[in-house]
Amino acid sequence: MADNITTTTVSIGGISLSTSIRFGLLIGSEIPSLVCSLFVLYNFIFDPALLRSLPHHAIICLNITGILFKCIDVPLYLNYTIMDEVWPPTAAICLVWWLADYGFYNACVAFTAWISIEQHIFIYHNHWLSTPRKRFFVHYLPLFLIIVYLLVFYVWVIFFPPCENIYDYTLSACGTTPCYVLQPIPGIWDAAVNGCLMAAIIVVFSIGLIIRVLMGKYRHHQAMHWRQHRKMTLQLVSTSSIFIIFDLPSAIVIFIHLCGIPFDEGNILLPYFFFASYWLIFLIPFVCLHSLPNVKQRIMKILCISPRQQATVGVTIMTAPRHTTRM
Repeated sequence: MADNITTTTVSIGGISLSTSIRFGLLIGSEIPSLVCSLFVLYNFIFDPALLRSLPHHAIICLNITGILFKCIDVPLYLNYTIMDEVWPPTAAICLVWWLADYGFYNACVAFTAWISIEQHIFIYHNHWLSTPRKRFFVHYLPLFLIIVYLLVFYVWVIFFPPCENIYDYTLSACGTTPCYVLQPIPGIWDAAVNGCLMAAIIVVFSIGLIIRVLMGKYRHHQAMHWRQHRKMTLQLVSTSSIFIIFDLPSAIVIFIHLCGIPFDEGNILLPYFFFASYWLIFLIPFVCLHSLPNVKQRIMKILCISPRQQATVGVTIMTAPRHTTRM
């Protein structure tokens, strides 16, 4: 068993990038992404109209889990890149890191998958939400069950695993893989369902919605006005592209590895896939930003710039002399 754990453990620190490059890439992406997440979450929570809107509830859950990931996983990894070891070297730190690395990360994937499914309901089956009873069973109950499932599953496999965890404080994320990942049932379930299946749902339902809109227009002989659908198309294409590029490769490699299929190249590529998956979390808030109406006005409001001040600044710039007289 010990030999099995040694050979299947992968360290993100094994990628051939210098500490300064890794640190710069992560901190340079973490700060704007965290600011964007807080901005989106603030507007969705403190704007009563947005908070009551059903399509925004899963987006709120997505941003909360993304913020938790960025506030736990990224600082711990940055600390590791500087000190070249997990500090402080305690089991509690490793468990919290794994909860963020696996639980919060896959929660973001699961919420995005549900958002992709709900978009079809909101556009084509809005009658399913016509009464409070229907809204409860179609909207609130599935979202609640997703939260409970994720919470129960990852608290169980991380804090009460069916095996004994081994902590290596010299490796990133204490060895990267908690012991449950190597177990046949929870490991394959996590990789297949929480990983591959969720990513596939996002890609299929997002691209499927675009095709469904196009087919509907063609079937009813309606002209396709891309300006009307540009926002939705951009959001769906962005979501699908992010998951295809940053999430699906690592999920597939892990699933193949756990199924016992020989794939030596996967062991070489997996550390790079793990490192690249950070950008899935970093980029999601900017996709969510497309769901926020009047983004420019909201930014100006937070910066305490009124529309009159905006106009004054614009007039001042326009009326400023093109040349100044030298003294």
